[in-house]
Amino acid sequence: ALSLVCGVESFAPTQRQQQRIITHTTRNAQQQQPPAPRLFSSSSSSQIDDAGVAATKADAVDEQKMPKRSVSPETIHFNNKLVTLSQNFDNKSAATVEERLWKAVDDVLSDDIVDGDDGDYVDDTGIRPNVVSFTAACNAWARSTQPHAAQRAEKILTRAIDLWRSGDYPAARPNTFTFNACITAWSRSREKNGAGNCVRLLEAMNDLFEEAGRPDDLQPDSRCYNLVINAVARSRVPGCADKARGLLNQMETLHDEGPYPDLVPDSLTFGAIINAYANDRSDHRASQHAAALMQQMESMYQFGISSCKPTTFVYNSCLNAFAKAGGSANAEKAELFLEVMENLSNSVAEDGAIRPDAISYSTVINAYANSNWVDAGEKADALISKMRTLDALGDDNVSCNAISYTAAIKAHVNSMKVMVKERDSSGDDADISPALQQSRDRAWDLLVECALLHIAGDRQCQPSNATYSLVREAFQLTGDKQEGIGKVEDVRQRIENNRGKAKSAKRGARRSRAR
Repeated sequence: ALSLVCGVESFAPTQRQQQRIITHTTRNAQQQQPPAPRLFSSSSSSQIDDAGVAATKADAVDEQKMPKRSVSPETIHFNNKLVTLSQNFDNKSAATVEERLWKAVDDVLSDDIVDGDDGDYVDDTGIRPNVVSFTAACNAWARSTQPHAAQRAEKILTRAIDLWRSGDYPAARPNTFTFNACITAWSRSREKNGAGNCVRLLEAMNDLFEEAGRPDDLQPDSRCYNLVINAVARSRVPGCADKARGLLNQMETLHDEGPYPDLVPDSLTFGAIINAYANDRSDHRASQHAAALMQQMESMYQFGISSCKPTTFVYNSCLNAFAKAGGSANAEKAELFLEVMENLSNSVAEDGAIRPDAISYSTVINAYANSNWVDAGEKADALISKMRTLDALGDDNVSCNAISYTAAIKAHVNSMKVMVKERDSSGDDADISPALQQSRDRAWDLLVECALLHIAGDRQCQPSNATYSLVREAFQLTGDKQEGIGKVEDVRQRIENNRGKAKSAKRGARRSRAR
C-alpha cells in the first residue's frame, strides 16, 4: 500500500540482509531477559537520560560480578556515589563528580603500590577509578546545564584514552557507554558544530575499537549510531539530511558485512531523517526521499526488526515532507497517506502505534494550502469537517486547534490567489467575484469559529498573528481591505477582553482563598 501511495519501489532486502534479519530475530526470541534500555525508546529527553544512567549502573553491577578483576569494595562504593551524583540535572553536580574522579586518579598515580595481577596502580585507600568512574563523570556533564559541558565530557574521555594508551592504567579504557555519554553531551550542546563533533567522536570510537583489538564492550552499538544520526538530522545545516542518510547506510553496511549483527536503526532515527528532508527546501526530491525511507522502514519491520515499527511520529514526519514539497500531486499523496494511517489505526495488529492525530490532519490541510490548487479550500474544509466528526465521536486526539484552522484559512486564501492569477494570465474577463467572495467568507467563518472556541475555554484555539493576517489578506483580495481590517480587529479585541476578564477572575479567586 505504501509503495502505491508514495510512488516508490518496494524495499526488498538482499539475501545476505535477510539472513542477518533472521539471525537478529532468532537471537531476540531466544533471550529471556528484557533488552537493555535503548537511548531512543521514547522521544522524551528524560528517558534518553535514564537509559544512559541505566547503562552506567549496569557497568557498576557487572564489576561486582568479575572474579578475576578483583574490584575492591571501596571502588564499588566510590563508583555508586559518582553514578548517583551523575543523575542530577543542574550546574554543580558534574563539577563535583569530575573533581572526585581526578582526585582519586591522582592518588592512584602518585602511589608506589602496584597491583601485580593486572599492572594497575592501587592506592592505600583501596579506591581505583575504572571505566565506570569515567563513564559516570561523562554522564554527569551530559546532564549538566553549564556552558561548554560537552567539552568537559570529551576532556574526560580523552584523558581516559591517554591513561590507557600509556600502559600504566588499563582500567581507564573507555567502553561503548563512555563514548555514548560524550556523544549525548555534544548532541545537547548549543555549540555551532555540535553534530559534527558527534560524527567525529563516532569515528574516534571506531578507530579505538580497532586499536584495542575489537573488544565487545567497545563495539559501536545501535544507540550510538542512532544518537549521532539524530544529532546530524536535527542540525539544520545544509545537506544534513543526506549526511544523516549516509550514516544510516554506513550502519546498514556494518550490519550486513561486518561483525555487527545487532546494529539496526529504530523508528525515531528514520523519523529524524525524514524530518530533515522535510525541512530541506533546496532538494526538490525531498518528499521522494522521505517516502523511500518510510517504505524501507516499513519493510524492515515486516521482516522482523521490531525497533523499526512505524509510529504516528514517523508518519507525521513523512506527511510534513509532502506538505512542504508543495504541488497538488504531493497534497493528494499526503491525503492518501493519511488514509493509510486511518486504516492502520483500525488494525488490531498495530496496537495503537499508528493513530492519526490533530498534527496528521493539520499537516494534510497544510499540504493542500501549499498545493497552488483552486480546489484547495474545499479539500481543507472537508478535512476540518472530518476532524469535527471524529472529535464529536470521542476522539480527543483530532480536535481542531489554531494550527488546523490557520492552515484551512491559508488554503482558502491561496485558492483565491490562484483564481486571480489564472484570470490575469488567460486574459479572460470572466467574473470570479462570487468565487472569491465565497472563499473570503469561508476564511472569515473559520476565524470566528476558532475565536469562539478559544473564548469558550479551548486554549488550543487561540488565533495567532498569522491567522489574523491571512483573513485580512482574504478581504484585500476581494477589494474590502478596510472592512477586513475592522472585522479582524474586532475579533482580536474581543479575545483580549475575554483574557482580561479571565485574569481578573483568577485574581479574585486567589484573594478569596487567601481570606
